[in-house]
Amino acid sequence: MATELETFCDNLHNFAITLKDSMIGRIDFYSDSDPTFNKDFVPFNFRYCHSIGFQSSTKYHHLFATQTLEGLYSFWVETGKLTFEPTQSVDIGRTLLSYDIVTGIDNYPYKLGLDFGYKKIFLVCGEIYNTIDPSVFDYKINDEMILFFENKQDLQELESRINYR
Repeated sequence: MATELETFCDNLHNFAITLKDSMIGRIDFYSDSDPTFNKDFVPFNFRYCHSIGFQSSTKYHHLFATQTLEGLYSFWVETGKLTFEPTQSVDIGRTLLSYDIVTGIDNYPYKLGLDFGYKKIFLVCGEIYNTIDPSVFDYKINDEMILFFENKQDLQELESRINYR
C-alpha cells in the first residue's frame, strides 16, 4: 500500500507526465480577490489562487492545494470537466516541453515549474501571512493557497523570504 507522501507525489507526477507534449489551450485561475494581507505591500508579482485549471488537448485538469494527514498542504490534481467559474483565464496555445517538481517540508511537493518554450511559469503551494506590521509578511511553503508566477525573478524574491517553519 502506498504511503500518503507517495500518493501525493504520484498524483502530481502523473499530471505533469500527462501534460508533457500536450497542447495546453488555456490556464484558468480561481483567484482570491480579497486576501487577508495587503497585496500592494508584497514585493513581487503573482496571482493568489484557490485553484488553477489546465485545458489540455484531451482533458481538463484542476490543480489545488490539499491538506495532508500531517497538516501540511501539497498539490492535488483531479481530471474531468471544469468544476468552477474562473476569475480569469490566459490562453497558452502551446505544447508543454518540460516540467520540474520541487519538494519542501517532509518531501511533499510545493513547487511546479512548467516550460512552454516561449514562457516558463511557476506554481507554489504556499501562503502569505500578515504580521503586526502591515508591510511585513510571513511567507510559508506547503500551505493552503497556490501562488502563480510568470516571472522567475518574482519567484526568486519569494524564495529568498520563505520561512521554512
